[in-house]
Amino acid sequence: MHDHGNKGADRLDREAKELEREAGRLEETAHSIEEHAHDLERRARELEEEARRERDHGNDDHGNDDHGHDQGGDHDHGHHVKITMVVNGQPVTIKATEQEKLSEVRQRALTETQNLAQPPENWEIKNEAGTVLDPDKRVGHYHFGKEVTLFLSLKAGAAGAAAGR
Repeated sequence: MHDHGNKGADRLDREAKELEREAGRLEETAHSIEEHAHDLERRARELEEEARRERDHGNDDHGNDDHGHDQGGDHDHGHHVKITMVVNGQPVTIKATEQEKLSEVRQRALTETQNLAQPPENWEIKNEAGTVLDPDKRVGHYHFGKEVTLFLSLKAGAAGAAAGR
């Protein structure tokens, strides 16, 4: 009976140590996200200042509309979006065109962060509000603007499916 109690205590000790390790990883992730949030706030202020300068400069142009048709636009200079993908708490910045599919951006983020153990389709793409985005849609479909932060995480059950066998 006493031996059975030791096994239970050992199991609880192992679980406690694993939870402590996980808590440490989560603290590191939280710190990384907080740093990233500060970087985004700083960048937002820079972009606001840049937009203000462009508006001031644009007001000097007398508003002639001979050049910039937004609809058909410069196909050679596709609009770029700076996408920060946070992969399991690790941020990586990807410069993407609006014509690229989110699945292509996801693959680049997984490659750069060396998260290649799971197939790309096991990773969900979410926005800051937690909404799951369709990887088959093009970046331009979502109208992110010049910069956005997205989050990649394994779909529920994807991480444990291989481990449970």
